[in-house]
Amino acid sequence: MLKPLSFFRALTRIQILVLLVCLFSNVSLAALGRSGVHAGLGLETSSFLKTQTTRGTNVSTAVAGVSAYGNGDSSWVAWGVDPHVYVFLHDYDSIAPEAQNFYIATGQNISSHHQFTFGRRYFHSPLLLDEWDYSQNLSLLNQNTSNITATSVTPALGSAMEDRWQLGMWSPRFLWDPLRIKQVGLTGLHYNYNSKYFQALAFGTLVSIPERGATMYESGGKLKSSSPFFTPFYERVKIIQGEANIRYTLEEPPLDELLVNPAGMARLRVGKMNSGPWISGAYGYMPMSQVSTPFHYALYMNTQSVDVHVHPQILYHHLVGGEGGWSEDFFRVWASVHREVPEVKKLPSDWISANIGEADIYSGGAEFNLNAHLAAQGSYLYVDEAQPKNFQTSSLSAPLASRFSYKNAWQFGLKLHGFSSRLFSNVSYVNDVDNKSTLIRFDMNYRFKELLGGDWLIGVGGDFIESETSQGWFGKYKGNSRMIGRLAYAF
Repeated sequence: MLKPLSFFRALTRIQILVLLVCLFSNVSLAALGRSGVHAGLGLETSSFLKTQTTRGTNVSTAVAGVSAYGNGDSSWVAWGVDPHVYVFLHDYDSIAPEAQNFYIATGQNISSHHQFTFGRRYFHSPLLLDEWDYSQNLSLLNQNTSNITATSVTPALGSAMEDRWQLGMWSPRFLWDPLRIKQVGLTGLHYNYNSKYFQALAFGTLVSIPERGATMYESGGKLKSSSPFFTPFYERVKIIQGEANIRYTLEEPPLDELLVNPAGMARLRVGKMNSGPWISGAYGYMPMSQVSTPFHYALYMNTQSVDVHVHPQILYHHLVGGEGGWSEDFFRVWASVHREVPEVKKLPSDWISANIGEADIYSGGAEFNLNAHLAAQGSYLYVDEAQPKNFQTSSLSAPLASRFSYKNAWQFGLKLHGFSSRLFSNVSYVNDVDNKSTLIRFDMNYRFKELLGGDWLIGVGGDFIESETSQGWFGKYKGNSRMIGRLAYAF
């Protein structure tokens, strides 16, 4: 009998409740001022080029979502909510709700420079080529019929490194599809200030929601998931007498240890938003978005078995960063330096953990609108992570991946858009240098506007992975190259 982890299930129930409350309150606000409200349904099918015993050859995901945004012009309030629900059609218990934003904020009638926000809000960076993946957010179907979207109503006060490389350092990620990550906002109280040459952001909270993906569950001493991208943990290990079976037990922490974690951060930016040079600095003390999973094990020679006990826990880190660059309407260049200092908990001597050391993160990139229909971007990332003096490892530690998606990587992308507001396509290339892995990704989507009472989108895409090591963020998915087909309807 399958036994889902209770803290993941409880977290899902909490998010569903919060999303419903925010959806009711925000949609009812739509009548108060200028707003954009629409809903959508979508179906996406991945056809994998190779068969594997851990997944089917064809895996389909159904998505339903609602998007409501009000920018607060000539009103007392602004708001944003975009809940989406995802489910694998081969496992209806895999349902997962998520929202990049659900918040209420002060409007222009209160102040044109100062704004307070309560709830979850994602502050993106002022990059030209954001929101490439049209399968992740159905509200993008209506981006031209409604000028009010998450990007248009939210000040561009985020990190360029975070937006481009999606490391999950400043905000959590939604990892339903780990090859197409979605950044989500921080939940709490936000303050932002905007003027011609100065912008500022401050955030504080008592509750921090870690990043999530498809639920993992325990069945017969094995760790499993409905996700086709789930990487199975080792089931056997070599010992002197031969091989031993591994049986896993997840030690579920109290829910408050996962969620009730205060956090705070602040960012200051100097320069015009879309013209000329700019520089920004930020500091945060907050929980890591990634859940740490140290473990300990016991070997029983008489039964030739190993009991592994996994202990999920939340760790804190100090994060300080500086970014700068030059922005114009048709190009942007940027550079970024971050320093992360984790607060690692002292573990019992027989526990084993992944490497969690102090890290310096360097990144830079450039983006260009080559003409009215073609844009290009390129960037580089390097992470220098120290190894703690008391770092412990063993032959069983392989499933404990690094919290960094990449440590030495570069990427390049092209985006084709703007033909009758109907055709959108892009292609990107990512090279994970250290793990000798490459990912080529493409999407082509065509939108039929005002058909049967709404907009329809039909699209194809693909992810093609090559790896000499089968290691790293996407290298471990070497056998999961795929073609994608999608159909969506928004109204």
